[in-house]
Amino acid sequence: MGTPTLDDTDRTVLERLADGPRTAAELDDLNDAPDRLDALAESGLVVGSEDGYELTDSGRRVIEAPGDASADDRIDVPDEVEAALDRADHPPDRAAALRGAFAFLSYWGEATPHEIRDALYSEQPAGYDSSKAWWEGFARGGLAALPEIEPGEEAWRYAGRPGLDDPSVDGRHGPDDDAPYGDAKHALESLDLDGDERAAVHAAFALLADEGEADEERIAALHEDHPAGFGSAEKWYDRVSDALAELPGVEREDGTWRYRGDEAARDATGSHASETAEPMDAKGAGAGGDRLPGSEETDEE
Repeated sequence: MGTPTLDDTDRTVLERLADGPRTAAELDDLNDAPDRLDALAESGLVVGSEDGYELTDSGRRVIEAPGDASADDRIDVPDEVEAALDRADHPPDRAAALRGAFAFLSYWGEATPHEIRDALYSEQPAGYDSSKAWWEGFARGGLAALPEIEPGEEAWRYAGRPGLDDPSVDGRHGPDDDAPYGDAKHALESLDLDGDERAAVHAAFALLADEGEADEERIAALHEDHPAGFGSAEKWYDRVSDALAELPGVEREDGTWRYRGDEAARDATGSHASETAEPMDAKGAGAGGDRLPGSEETDEE
């Protein structure tokens, strides 16, 4: 499974098909059009018909979306979600971040806030200088207001059928089985851990994501609340540290664990704290105090 990258030829093919079905021969004046048609079909953007190739609903949404990186996420967003984003009147960068967060959660079925932050903040920082500020500032409330999203104390859930279990979904926001772990969620689901061990590793990851760094003793102290069947904190730490080292953005140096995800995102995007952002409180309310439609109260950060 992989995320298709659309080039100028792809978009030209899609735009021509918006006028009606075309055969490969009718698109022969475009470089590599036959090969691109096959790739677009595999991505679910076009489908073969008696008259040649025609657009799918996903392909039509690509044509209707703006021609920038945010447009690709619209492929994964149902009309009712797009309508909710339009009603909320988010700035374009926030709307793009929420589209990505919805697509991520609808693929996996459930994810913790720290996993959502880790996976999406680096793609769409929306002017925030950390994933924690990004989540608390707008993403938590904005995501809670979207259809089919169920906030939870520990994990957030998608109420529909997860893309992970649906063979008709093209896996745009799913991991490539042959690629390195793309984010913490991908790694935690892929590593050979049982449920309690995964929860313990996640607790260590959450600590690092919130505070930036922690020494080995601080990590080992998590054993008390997340023993994962290990009577010995030393054996627990050996197991957790091996898994923690596999998470993208996590590094250990001279006895200190650090989360580099936020730092890498700032370096890549030049993101700085937004001076105009209106933060939302823990209940999904903006500065004016009005609760966003569909948001639910939660203590989870």
